[in-house]
Amino acid sequence: MADAGYSLDFEADATRLGSANVVTNITDRRVAVKGGLSGAQRFKTAVHELAHIRLHQPDSDGIPDCR
Repeated sequence: MADAGYSLDFEADATRLGSANVVTNITDRRVAVKGGLSGAQRFKTAVHELAHIRLHQPDSDGIPDCR
């Protein structure tokens, strides 16, 4: 995430994320993954979110750079 300009945090307080496994704040450039997930689920979730970051940059008008 760092090379994309985002910090990656594992959120110990799962209630802050609600029912989501991850929350990405593009203003703060912060990705918060629910800390109580298994290692594999945390990894999958972080990679999925990184794909969103890469494909849907704030200046892309929601249009992916590539598929």
